[in-house]
Amino acid sequence: MKSVERRALQAFNQNKDYFQMMRKWHAQKAGGAKLESEVEDLIIQYAKGKVLDAGCGEGALIKWILKHAHPKEIYGVDASKIGIQMAQRSVKDKGAHFKQSNLKALPFPSRFFDFVVCHSVLEHVVDYRRALKEFFRVLKPGGKLLIRLGNEHGLSKPRFLLNCLLGRNQARSENPKLKLRKDCFEDHMSNFDVNVIPSDVLLKDVQEVGFRIAYFSTGFKSYLHLPNFKKESW
Repeated sequence: MKSVERRALQAFNQNKDYFQMMRKWHAQKAGGAKLESEVEDLIIQYAKGKVLDAGCGEGALIKWILKHAHPKEIYGVDASKIGIQMAQRSVKDKGAHFKQSNLKALPFPSRFFDFVVCHSVLEHVVDYRRALKEFFRVLKPGGKLLIRLGNEHGLSKPRFLLNCLLGRNQARSENPKLKLRKDCFEDHMSNFDVNVIPSDVLLKDVQEVGFRIAYFSTGFKSYLHLPNFKKESW
């Protein structure tokens, strides 16, 4: 039986419909990238200098960043050859560069980037903590990392929050179907995640790598702002 990682890489390198569907999803929002407003604000504030889109897919986020944040250079990396080819055809800017690469072995020197964004990608990466270590390696001292993660955990909100307090939440490996019926967005959202990563677990993971948390929010609309953001109650 093929490993989950091998099956996932094969799926992302053979299923063009996956990235075409992602492009349609982003196109639903004016500006060409479907982002939460707080994600937009953070990207505009910090995506300066040399920027890495880790898991760039078909390139929609890179086009948005070039339009709204105006970085000096931006690099897109994705494990899928199909995604990279679509991004290269879509993004026509001399400051944009693309490479097919696994996020766990980035083809860049240490301390190369000012800002790394990883948007809805870590849930698709087997052994995602190795990717976090690579993000830390390629960022300059004082550089910023922004992670947006889809982390449906299958627990009720009270049970999830109780587990947070008791330290019981854990990242869970999945064995996804990796099947996509044409134009079925439900398959797109549910059949390609190899991880379930609760928010509190991700916070611990990034701190263990060496990052300091400056901003955190969840789908529960609870926020933790440190130290440059207005503090709100949980």
